[in-house]
Amino acid sequence: MKSKVLVVDDSSTSVRVVSHLIKKADKIPISVFSLAQALDVLNDQASDEFLCAVVDYTLPDAPRGEAIEAVLKLAGIRLNPSDLIELKAKFSQQHQPDTIAADLVNDTRAIKPGDVFCAVIGSLRDGREYIAQALAANCSMIIQETTEPSAHGQVSWVQKTGTQAIAILNYFNLNQDLFNVAKAFYLSLIHI
Repeated sequence: MKSKVLVVDDSSTSVRVVSHLIKKADKIPISVFSLAQALDVLNDQASDEFLCAVVDYTLPDAPRGEAIEAVLKLAGIRLNPSDLIELKAKFSQQHQPDTIAADLVNDTRAIKPGDVFCAVIGSLRDGREYIAQALAANCSMIIQETTEPSAHGQVSWVQKTGTQAIAILNYFNLNQDLFNVAKAFYLSLIHI
């Protein structure tokens, strides 16, 4: 069973708060303060021991979101270079000081501009049928469930306007892992 959560943040206060929350969830926080330390931990420990990672977007040794690639590798997701560049650009735009935090949503009727839509395959409905509605509601990204393990981590881009493209990330068995995705997503939004 995956019991460890990697916490990468250069703020000791943030690390303390996030680690406390992780311990309350009966998980083991592994805290580091830089990307270099995170890579050392990932090289020394089996990545399948980690449930998720909570990563500060801007670190002293990763000031432009380089930590994103390390976290994606932890999940076994390999992106081609152009997709990685676009995702980093999108995250850097959304993580400006005055930005309001987005929500993770699986009901298109509840989407606010900037939210991330999770298109899960449910027992009654297939959320992938609502991707067009999510795009019309101005979501910032879509995580789409796939039943094919080989499609896990593949990214496609949907052009919305002249310069705006929305990433659609395939996630194998998203419905079964949605709780963990949501936990990692919301823990990453904690700012002290």
